[in-house]
Amino acid sequence: MQMKITSLAALIVGLAAATAIPAGAADLATNTFTFAPNMAIPDNSLVGVADSRTVAGQVGIITNLNVSLNISGGYVGDLYGYLTYGSQFAILLNREGRTSTSPYGYLDSGLNVTLSDSAVNGDIHTYRLVVNPGGGALTGMWQPDGRSVHPYNSLDTTPRTAMLNSFQGLDPNGTWTLYLADASGGGISTLNSWSLEIITVPEPRTWALFAVGTTLMFWLRRKKNG
Repeated sequence: MQMKITSLAALIVGLAAATAIPAGAADLATNTFTFAPNMAIPDNSLVGVADSRTVAGQVGIITNLNVSLNISGGYVGDLYGYLTYGSQFAILLNREGRTSTSPYGYLDSGLNVTLSDSAVNGDIHTYRLVVNPGGGALTGMWQPDGRSVHPYNSLDTTPRTAMLNSFQGLDPNGTWTLYLADASGGGISTLNSWSLEIITVPEPRTWALFAVGTTLMFWLRRKKNG
């Protein structure tokens, strides 16, 4: 009897392993949530503004996340902003264009961009290496700033350690908060709108319970029939 039980256990384990579905095997799902707070960002104040929104009804875990920002007025080199969810956060903006020789950063007014860790345009902090808006609003798709330092200390050489991949593997259902501040004087910016593009994948699944149930039924039937 002990031998039969041991063999049965081994068979169950084997079936469970064979029927496991690895993460990423299922189709991805993409949903975009757009918010329009139309909030003024106080000039020269790190108190800033925060906009919290709740996401619900999503299935699976986050495999990728993109954030869009539509901000008008003011100066891009003043802006500091981050996204938080639970205990995780990503630095979206941190005094774009600020370097050791240019302490005020870029003086372009506003932006209408999508931030993605994989954006081919590269780091938004140094966007003028790619394009010069000539004082107008920056557009396009860029990688987030990622510099997790006080905005008075942010430079182009600062390591980027707080990217959007901080949210990978999390359940997207819950409260997301966007925080924005203006770190120096020179004009008031307005957060017109922002959005979350959340890409999810079903959690890794296994048919182990099904395998266990099927195997037990088969074993019991054989035992009953002799």
